[in-house]
Amino acid sequence: IAAAIQKVLAEGVIVVAAAGNSGGNLAYPAAQQGVIAVTALAGPITAYQPWYASKGMGTWVTAYGGDKTQDQNKDGKPDGLLSTYLVGGEPS
Repeated sequence: IAAAIQKVLAEGVIVVAAAGNSGGNLAYPAAQQGVIAVTALAGPITAYQPWYASKGMGTWVTAYGGDKTQDQNKDGKPDGLLSTYLVGGEPS
């Protein structure tokens, strides 16, 4: 994967990858030099980086991932963003 990333970067392609959900350092391929890493942001009232969001050098973009352990807007529903991956017919 590292060689493929370097090859496309040399061709001027922008490579973006998820930072990871371990809460630690960037996961690969996001940690690969030249890759733009995207990490999670939670909210919706007060923005913060949730516990699971990996981070580190190369993180340039955040996207809303939410936090299923919080309900900042008090609507009775967790603020987390569920995946489109289905388990038993339901978002996981």
